[in-house]
Amino acid sequence: MIKNYFKIAWRNLTKHKAFSFINITGLAVGLATTMLILLWVKDEVSMDRFHANYERIYNVMEHQANGAEVATFSSIPMPAAATIKRDVPEVEAASRISWGDERLFNYKEKTFVERGLYVDPDFLTVFTFPLLSGDRKTALTEPNTVLISEKLAAKYFGSDDPINKTIRISQKLDYKVVGVLKDVPANSTYKFDWLMPITDYIREQQMNPDSWGNNNIRTALLLKPGTEAEKVNQKIKDMVGQHEAGSKNITLFLHAAQDWYLRYDFKNGQYNGGGRITYVRLFTIVAIFVLLIACINFMNLSTARATQRAKEVGVRKVAGADKHALVWQFLGESMLLTAFAGVLAILIVSLVLPMFNDLLSRQIQVEWQNETYLATYLGILLVTSLLAGLYPAFVLSAYQPVKVLKAGRMQPGGGAVRIRQSLVVMQFTLSILLIIGTLVVYQQVNYIRNMNLGYSRDNVLLFSTEDLNYKRYELAHAEFSKVPGVESVTVANTVFNGPTNRENGLRWPGKTEDDKTLFAVINGDQDMIPTMGLQLKDGRNFSEDFGADSTHIIINEEAARRMGLKDPVGTPVEFGDTWKGTIIGVVKDFHLSSIHSPIEPTVITYQPQYTWITLVRLDGQNVPQSLAKLEEVYKSLLPGYPFKYQFLDQEYDKMYKSEMQIGQLASWFSGLAIFISCLGLFGLASFTVERRTREIGVRKVLGASVVSVLTLISREFVALVLIALLLAAYPAWYLMNDWLGKFAYHVEISWWVFVLGGLLVVGVALLTVSFQSIKAALMNPVKSLRTE
Repeated sequence: MIKNYFKIAWRNLTKHKAFSFINITGLAVGLATTMLILLWVKDEVSMDRFHANYERIYNVMEHQANGAEVATFSSIPMPAAATIKRDVPEVEAASRISWGDERLFNYKEKTFVERGLYVDPDFLTVFTFPLLSGDRKTALTEPNTVLISEKLAAKYFGSDDPINKTIRISQKLDYKVVGVLKDVPANSTYKFDWLMPITDYIREQQMNPDSWGNNNIRTALLLKPGTEAEKVNQKIKDMVGQHEAGSKNITLFLHAAQDWYLRYDFKNGQYNGGGRITYVRLFTIVAIFVLLIACINFMNLSTARATQRAKEVGVRKVAGADKHALVWQFLGESMLLTAFAGVLAILIVSLVLPMFNDLLSRQIQVEWQNETYLATYLGILLVTSLLAGLYPAFVLSAYQPVKVLKAGRMQPGGGAVRIRQSLVVMQFTLSILLIIGTLVVYQQVNYIRNMNLGYSRDNVLLFSTEDLNYKRYELAHAEFSKVPGVESVTVANTVFNGPTNRENGLRWPGKTEDDKTLFAVINGDQDMIPTMGLQLKDGRNFSEDFGADSTHIIINEEAARRMGLKDPVGTPVEFGDTWKGTIIGVVKDFHLSSIHSPIEPTVITYQPQYTWITLVRLDGQNVPQSLAKLEEVYKSLLPGYPFKYQFLDQEYDKMYKSEMQIGQLASWFSGLAIFISCLGLFGLASFTVERRTREIGVRKVLGASVVSVLTLISREFVALVLIALLLAAYPAWYLMNDWLGKFAYHVEISWWVFVLGGLLVVGVALLTVSFQSIKAALMNPVKSLRTE
């Protein structure tokens, strides 16, 4: 019997080729889209999970309270790690971790800049990055030692054993290789190609390792098995205030490894529900939507075709088939069709996955040899078969044999038609949701890329001069300035779109004792304002003509507001016990970090000796020539160092790479959703035309025009799409308004977004239906009536 069911199913598939093609293609595209989204979701949630003790790993972060406002930072004081390990028995290991550093590596004739981390020996206990050679227990316990990645080992030493060999670092010190690490996986928060002792970093940067007054290092902990994080939180929360009298407003807390990548968005001391987890949830819903749209296609087309199989159902029932047998027969057909769609979906995923990876800069793979992958996919196919096939199976099996054999076919009742219409409305409601969401994301991304940041990022390149002795600063400044095409040159301790130092030690007349306002501190020189295009609102710029400018500062408007100063120029200020100066100028507000956050109160100092970045503004006339000459000057100042530069606008785009990728993904998936919906609409329009062939012939004989026939067929479907637009409008507005709320600065959702989204969908629906409508309108009525 089962063999017979599948034989009949195969005959039906081959007999109605167009119907089968539409159903299989729609399901295949839906399944492929769902697979790609779920692969991406799996990759997102897999971050850092390869560590053996993943569930016991935490970062230590801090909240800093200033009145009603609470700021959250991932940097804490340098001595906190050792203190926590010593005083909190629930902590098994603790490691300080630098922010990611580039160092010049030289071995024989090979010289490259490599990126890595300075860490404590406990780093290899907290994290289980595989060590291919060397001793985990003793690695990084001695100064001037280095662990290198497998990639660096091959790069510098080829097939030779690198252990105990010496690499020259930054043309200053010789480091002994004490181990080789397996290359860090792509799904790791901490990415590096080398590890060096944190004590070397402290020595190099001339830092005070015992200072509780500076937040300058990241710290990771491994808790002992069975330890509750909240218990540790209670023990560490007041630790900074206990060691630093002026830091009673600081609270330490644990941030779990499972949240580092997905849940990192804090507001006023509380996690506000944002971060990558928002996109994970969003696209999981999109995957369900797309698969649901594909299943609705199947249900609609199957029930629409049901009238042509009424006679078959009647004969089977007369021959003794009961309802259950018929349900299983039609479910079998659904499973066969889904199986074909599943195979086609695998082919689509295989072809599209490389482009998908390029778009997202990922290394996602389908591990079919993994039983979990295979079981999950088969489960999705089974659910799809049941979801798509159950309703049509029950509709077909419910036909009464006497009625269908007498009539030869069944005309669908009003209830069946309304169900099909409801399914079309649901399909297009979901599609319109995706389209409006895509338009809003595009608006926000475009707003981000073109918004006025308060400084000019065009034609500005930056490169590291960290290893350039400050005594050569003036020479470097002069030589870079002489390069043809260079308009101005400055130095800074920030790249203007990333982390910078923050201090709460600034004092001024009228400051209250409980005022702990954090100021972003930019160190620069007299050319920073013109080079970066900052706008001086009041006062003057730094000048070499004023010898005391090294202790004076320039602030932004937000800093003046926070300080409560209406006329800040001339106000005396102090930093620490020895640094005293005056506010000499005010610049208009500018964005120093992501626009997810409000503009920070900012202080600019004349301290070129505490900078590590050189920024150069070009005139944009002959950029390749200017770059070549800049490289020549750079290498004359830092022999042996490669000239690695970035353009500021490209670095800015990288900050919002996530939003841009999400926008592209949303475009892809909304387009696919509309494609699947239109496949179903095309099938339904074809069936409608076929069913109403005689009616159309009669109307044409009676004088109906092509336009009137076209309107007759199209208006039903267009009305359904308009209803879908009305149903989708509010949910789309609510969801996208919530997403925009994660940005401190964002576009407002305009009415025209809904109009444009509606017009796009209605236009596509009309094009889809009009093909069949025009075909029917141009049909010779004599032939259609003779056929009937």
